[in-house]
Amino acid sequence: MTPTPSRILRLFTTSALLTTGLGALGTACLSRPIDPLEARTTFTTQSMLPRSNIDKIDILFVIDDSGSMGDKQSVLAQAVPDLITTLANPPCTATDGSYVSSPADPLSDCPKGSHRDFKAIHDIHLAVISTDLGARGGTGSCDKDGLGAGAKPLVATPDDGTLPSVDGKGFLAWDPAGAAPGDGRYDDIQALAKDLEKIVRGVGQAGCGLEAPLESWYRFLVDPKPFTTVSIDKDNYRASVAGDDTELKAQREAFLRPDSLVAIVMLTDENDCSFQSTGFGHITNTPHGPGEFLRARSECAVDVNDPCCAPCSQTMANCQADPQCQSPESPFHQKSNLGCFDQKRRFGMDLLYPVSRYVDALTKEEVPSSDGTTGVNRLLVSKDGLHRGLDRIFLTGIVGVPWQLIARDPSDLGQGFQSAEEMAATGTWDAILGDFENGGQAGDPHMIESIEPRPGLAGPSTNAGSDPIVGHDYTVKASGMGLLQHACTFPLPGGPIPSDVTGDCDDHNSANNPLCQDPATGQYGGGLQYAAKAYPGLRQLAVLKGVKEQAIVGSVCPAQLDRVQDADYGYRPAMNALIARLKEKLGDLCMSRPLQVEQAGSVNCVVLEGRKSPGGQSCEDPIDLEGRSGVTPEFFDAEKVARQSPSGQDLDCFYVVNQLEKAELLACQQDSSDQPTLADGTPLHGWCYVDPAQSPDAATSLVEQCAPTRQQVLRFVGDPKDGDEGLMFISCYQER
Repeated sequence: MTPTPSRILRLFTTSALLTTGLGALGTACLSRPIDPLEARTTFTTQSMLPRSNIDKIDILFVIDDSGSMGDKQSVLAQAVPDLITTLANPPCTATDGSYVSSPADPLSDCPKGSHRDFKAIHDIHLAVISTDLGARGGTGSCDKDGLGAGAKPLVATPDDGTLPSVDGKGFLAWDPAGAAPGDGRYDDIQALAKDLEKIVRGVGQAGCGLEAPLESWYRFLVDPKPFTTVSIDKDNYRASVAGDDTELKAQREAFLRPDSLVAIVMLTDENDCSFQSTGFGHITNTPHGPGEFLRARSECAVDVNDPCCAPCSQTMANCQADPQCQSPESPFHQKSNLGCFDQKRRFGMDLLYPVSRYVDALTKEEVPSSDGTTGVNRLLVSKDGLHRGLDRIFLTGIVGVPWQLIARDPSDLGQGFQSAEEMAATGTWDAILGDFENGGQAGDPHMIESIEPRPGLAGPSTNAGSDPIVGHDYTVKASGMGLLQHACTFPLPGGPIPSDVTGDCDDHNSANNPLCQDPATGQYGGGLQYAAKAYPGLRQLAVLKGVKEQAIVGSVCPAQLDRVQDADYGYRPAMNALIARLKEKLGDLCMSRPLQVEQAGSVNCVVLEGRKSPGGQSCEDPIDLEGRSGVTPEFFDAEKVARQSPSGQDLDCFYVVNQLEKAELLACQQDSSDQPTLADGTPLHGWCYVDPAQSPDAATSLVEQCAPTRQQVLRFVGDPKDGDEGLMFISCYQER
């Protein structure tokens, strides 16, 4: 059987002097240092690792195709080759991790004294979708008769050409062993990178201005029943959906492998506008009616959490009549570019899907379809019942947030962006997002959505560049289409362009817009636009915060676009951050310190497997589970810690995964095949510790993906039960 992903919880338990996170059914290496703890110290942390070494990656690019995105698409297109070539042809590094050289091709050897930074990946799927899901029944400028691009994979090029895709399913593949001319599979990594770059540039800028990056990837990867049609009830304005997009689901099934690592990369310069496809969501894209649904009670302007905050059309018990609702038009009447802005305050109701929908999509195996039914999340559970560990899913957001706020060192972006964990520790989430879920504002004024100039920032009358992040705030004209203040800006690559290309400098939209200000003279006008912009990407950031260690946060405003070779060029910092996280799963998971091996060759560790009881029934007898036994008293404390952990609270049944001994231990250490056996062909079920330095007969191939100073792994072999797996809880006990 092919090994499948598993989810692993790492524990530091009472009396444990070290603890390590493991994988199952294959060789798993351990990434974090093993530091001795004081006796009787209790410390618990959570981590997840794959059951087997990852050899497949599925990457989905979700690219904003609205106006003003051409410059950002171009910057992303330049960064794509870095990502693809690094995964397929990792660089050579020294034992201290420093860069040595880039091999000529994936099969070339590294110079003496160096090694591949991680094991090259020879199986990569690459798909591109846009953020255009149409108006879905609205009457605004988007495609009101359909679903826009509908989250279908794109293979168009800037010259209106179309590239071949794998089996006609809309994605490309790095598959050097199975490539055939013109079938979307590539054996030349440079050719693949160039064609993917064409697709990124070919996304274009003609899509819906109400960008829905979150719902787009949800529809393509997750939605159990992606609808095909939307209808509006003329009597009550409610929208309903119907149909099941079997074509999209076939594309999903072909693209998404059950045993792959999945990376989602979002690129957008505006806040997410994933409005609900049923109910009144379509009003988001209905600029001038129905009026009663576009007016909020006056309480909403003061406190959106007020129990009387509601649409004027809704009768509220124990709430006084509101004179504002009798006026012909709400003070915050809809404008075409502001459909998603501050909806609860302006309309009295939130028409967007909650961000929890997308956090759940990356963490829960049962999810809702747009028609209200519930189904299996195919991102986490395949048709064959194989479960993808949460550690195999990463969400990257290259969104509207100043790079200066998320950099490890704003004076040296070469040090990269903060990880999600670092952002929590440093208070960065509070600065860029604040208490978003409860209507709170970000701590940094650049990340506050506002029509008016924001307190604390340089105002409209200040000089060019008064604020290093946005230039300065500006005056939005009431008669315009509706614009917000910027989160960040950056000089247009290649210099100024005619302002009519994006419309950002149209006189009817705004005055004193820093995008339209000559940085040399400080003058406005002249028909030129000098800078690009991004608005606060708060909803995307809320999802990224919600998925914690699965998140990679990047800025859509690059630090510089002049020095191509530098680490801070374009979107290289975001791609490097993604590569760094993927690398943790691609061979850089090896133990930094060895375990103490007992005389018999074993190590002093216990592995517990936790499972949900089948259909609420009693737990299975461990005698029916290969390589498992019941939890004995000496491990009750470890079981207690496991049950109290966040991941263990929903589990009913716990078993000990048996550490192999004697002949089975030797076979596990020495037989490097996928399914090692004893000499008589008996298969092995359990786990062993592999450290050639302490066990000279151990197969060195089992640790070849590890750096020279980290040549030790824990190996799990066999299957407990076909298609059935639980969470692994691992504790190791070791004296100083």
